[in-house]
Amino acid sequence: MSYLKKYIKEYKKSFEVNSYKIAVKKYPLVHIFLSLLANFFIPFFIKFKIHQNQVSVINLLLTLFSIFIILSNNTYSYYALFFFPIYHFIDHIDGGIARSTSTKTFYGKFLDSYIDSFFNVFFKLTTVTYCFYFLKDDKLFIFNIFSITFIAFDVFILDKFSAITRWCNLENNTNFNPYIRKNKSSFINFLIEDIIFVIMITIPFILTKFYILKKILILLSILFIILGIYNILLHFKFAKETLRKNKI
Repeated sequence: MSYLKKYIKEYKKSFEVNSYKIAVKKYPLVHIFLSLLANFFIPFFIKFKIHQNQVSVINLLLTLFSIFIILSNNTYSYYALFFFPIYHFIDHIDGGIARSTSTKTFYGKFLDSYIDSFFNVFFKLTTVTYCFYFLKDDKLFIFNIFSITFIAFDVFILDKFSAITRWCNLENNTNFNPYIRKNKSSFINFLIEDIIFVIMITIPFILTKFYILKKILILLSILFIILGIYNILLHFKFAKETLRKNKI
């Protein structure tokens, strides 16, 4: 079998096992697009026997390197900002490899989720810090930092909710979903995530347009706060209406 035929075979397999992601009602549009794009590259990683956990670690190392370059505030800092979409693209590759090769593990999922949490908080924190070098606006910078704390707290709520739900399932022989991403109201969540993604990849192009950059950072911070509060309230609502309804 030629390499091209092997590639096509692996691509089809990757597309099939990852096709569940292709649903507008279940995932943000950006992640659907990146998932589709990742399918074209996953066969190469499988060909060279690159394990999904190795891809996750590479993504973490690239994140640390990008953060270091950005905070160094040198000639290359601007280019490091473009790592934001690259990270998310690579993040879809490691999960795709695990599903395509049927090698999903608890450790792999644990590693990937915590690298995601680290990136979501610290890369965004680094980005607004770099913008501060241009704007020199103390009040805006404090507001940006304050809004990013909602991202960190949001991650804490998601993890705590998942852990407690699994505990309830074990203790009470129930089968509650530890995640509520498929809730109908998640459309708001997905829309905000898509807008945030677009803003983040736009920032490098408006660094010298101070008025626009300032307005964009204000909007970004407001979206961080809305998304954080929305997810927190959504989980509390689910816990109250569903778990208490079953006397748990």
